[in-house]
Amino acid sequence: MFCKPGASCDADGSATDGVCTFRVAICLNNTDPTQQCQASSLASFKLLRPNPSSARLSHYDATNADSILAAVASLPVGPRIGPDSVVGFDPALTATNLCTGLFDVMVPLKAHANGTLSKGTLKLRSQVRTLAAPTNRKGTKDSDTLTLLCYPP
Repeated sequence: MFCKPGASCDADGSATDGVCTFRVAICLNNTDPTQQCQASSLASFKLLRPNPSSARLSHYDATNADSILAAVASLPVGPRIGPDSVVGFDPALTATNLCTGLFDVMVPLKAHANGTLSKGTLKLRSQVRTLAAPTNRKGTKDSDTLTLLCYPP
């Protein structure tokens, strides 16, 4: 996805703040016949990027990570936030096509020392794990990545 500050896709509407604010939702356990995905019993959601545990986390990354984890933890399926940016589901999430409400993710433009601005990029990466099964005692992992781009006006 891409946007420019102040464009209709910029949720904050400001053309001068140097940030694109995307309105996103996270959907879990989707059935997608084009991808041959099957809904399953999800045991957990883990935020891999931005990584809230990173020592090099920017203000925007920290805010985005908090928003993502809060949105997933707000799902009405008994989630709990654990260590290492993991939201566990107890009981397992079996509902299909379950989405969070919309929340904001901010992608700042890159500011250079000479005063110019260039494209800002944010890669969101998450992983879900299914319940363990007799043939797979650790469960199955599935990772997804979404890249958000903010271009100068």
